[in-house]
Amino acid sequence: MAVIAVTDRVECLICGKKLKLLNNTHLGKHGLTPSEYSVKFPEAATYTKTVYDNNARARKECANTREALLRSSENGKRNKGLKRTSEWCATRSEKYTGAGNPFFGKTHSENTRVRLSAYFQGVSPDEWVGFTNDEAKRAWKSKRAVRWSREILERDDFTCALCGVRGGDLEAHHIVPRRDDSKLVYDNDNGITLCTACHKTTFGKEHLFEERLGKMAKEKVPSGKSSKVLKSLF
Repeated sequence: MAVIAVTDRVECLICGKKLKLLNNTHLGKHGLTPSEYSVKFPEAATYTKTVYDNNARARKECANTREALLRSSENGKRNKGLKRTSEWCATRSEKYTGAGNPFFGKTHSENTRVRLSAYFQGVSPDEWVGFTNDEAKRAWKSKRAVRWSREILERDDFTCALCGVRGGDLEAHHIVPRRDDSKLVYDNDNGITLCTACHKTTFGKEHLFEERLGKMAKEKVPSGKSSKVLKSLF
């Protein structure tokens, strides 16, 4: 076991130099390691009490951090699948509403707005041609668009074509994006049901899913049921 010095410096018994710690850097010049030095000089101190206390504090903090990470991991496993209480949601909402929101009073830069717009349009910033106009927004909320979306969900029995989950947050996905062929926007063979999570994975990468989803839509694989045309809705 290493000896701790009661003074603020440790004297090297080989060269007489006084240091806070006799480490590999210094003892290496004499061709020794700290362990070999302790064997050669059993009664000699290798570090001061200050260094010892600092090392002990660092080890304790490291252990506490490791325990905290383990507790956090266990809590995450234990709380998986549990819903947040309404009280927690209300507190969270109140905390980040108004001046409590870190983004309160701030605005995105023009460059950030372009990148966000390109992301939601499913194109790269280099391919971006402009912000979505009011006419396009109205088209997505039109009766025809709502009816088309409803027909796709009904045809696929409200089941995601990629992960197979039924119900929940579902969206009608355009297999060939509107920007590539506007004539297929309301074509039922160009639509298929995806959950929100799976739908996000296709953003900007529609061409990678086009062949697979197109075949599934034409064969009506998700449900095996015939398409329902909801003429009575509107």
